[in-house]
Amino acid sequence: MAPGGRTDSPPTHGPYGRATPAALSQSNRPRRPDRVLNSYDPGSNLLVRGNYAGRGFYAAVTFTSATDRDAAREHLGGLSGEILGQRFEVDDLMSHPVGPVPSRRFLKAAERLLGKSISTPVASRVTSIVLDQPLAPEDALRRKAAALHTIRERSGELERVAMQLDKPVGYAYFSDGDSFLEAEILGGREGIEPLATRPDAGWDDPYAMFRVAQMLNLQPQERLSHVTRSGNRIKSQDPVVAVLGRLHLHAAQFDTYQRQRRSVLLDADWLERTLTEAARRNLEDARALASAVSLGDMPVATEPRTTYLFVELNREEPGWVPGARSTATSIVVPNPEGQEEVRVAVVYRRDEGPAGEDRVARSAWVQQLGLAGELRDYQHSVGDLLYKLADMLGHKVDELRFANPNHD
Repeated sequence: MAPGGRTDSPPTHGPYGRATPAALSQSNRPRRPDRVLNSYDPGSNLLVRGNYAGRGFYAAVTFTSATDRDAAREHLGGLSGEILGQRFEVDDLMSHPVGPVPSRRFLKAAERLLGKSISTPVASRVTSIVLDQPLAPEDALRRKAAALHTIRERSGELERVAMQLDKPVGYAYFSDGDSFLEAEILGGREGIEPLATRPDAGWDDPYAMFRVAQMLNLQPQERLSHVTRSGNRIKSQDPVVAVLGRLHLHAAQFDTYQRQRRSVLLDADWLERTLTEAARRNLEDARALASAVSLGDMPVATEPRTTYLFVELNREEPGWVPGARSTATSIVVPNPEGQEEVRVAVVYRRDEGPAGEDRVARSAWVQQLGLAGELRDYQHSVGDLLYKLADMLGHKVDELRFANPNHD
């Protein structure tokens, strides 16, 4: 930053209005003030969020270097004042791009409650769940609103942005014998509320949004996101699983835009700390969801457990490419002490030949655990190492990369 707050390399202004990190990722960056090249700078964007006269705004600025961006961030932090007699404040600043968020975080929590998988760490496809006892439309909406509130409450600011939950979400609805109208409200209220009367708007009325907005008495920070109508029929699909799938897709797309991966250090101590933190978060997420909504028809208990993880790398210097013979074996057992823990052992194979001797090492490890015989096969699996670690951390596989503990 040059004297007087001027940048030596003038920034270009990115999208205004509701700018997001996803939009920033697709922006070009300037090399000279009068020319924009289609090249990528991995750390030169700044997302500014603030409010003016009680209304929020977003702005994005692209700098020619991360140094200029960081200097501008320091200068803008906490900025406030008056413009034309109205209060202006910078609420927060976010450097961009950022590392990936765990896009499968809340899907993992739901899987823990259901006792089965509803997605994989590889694909973004989420399996829907058919309820044994279908729901009335207003009950389905109530579950959806409660799930969004809980997830937003437990998420960090970056996760909220990634899942497009950076503003509170609420719903209004009108139901009669023939149809069900749902209005989504962003920026203020949460939960659901009934409309006292039917909105005076036909199915093809171009002003339907405005008519519904008038009935809702929106506050300055609120806006009507959308209005949908459907038949007033019972819902057979689990609405919470549908919400979780949508949020996962938003977060996975956000991570794709960032073009970065989370670094996973193949070190036993580091893995124990990181995986235990993720496991404890998963337990608390599951408990929070269970206390807020009903998920499926027969949820299982969310008891603490210990996960024993045996990591085998394909050679002493594995090249940090996830080869097919790098595996992770896990055994999950109840923890009577009420702690959520992960214990990790890492071994290197001495050659790249047949893997017959690996079974001997794995069996010896199981014996060393001293577990009761009936527990040794409890949630026991042998799979691709990256797949297993992605699943435990709540990521998709393509959101991770291996790091060499000896060189990185």
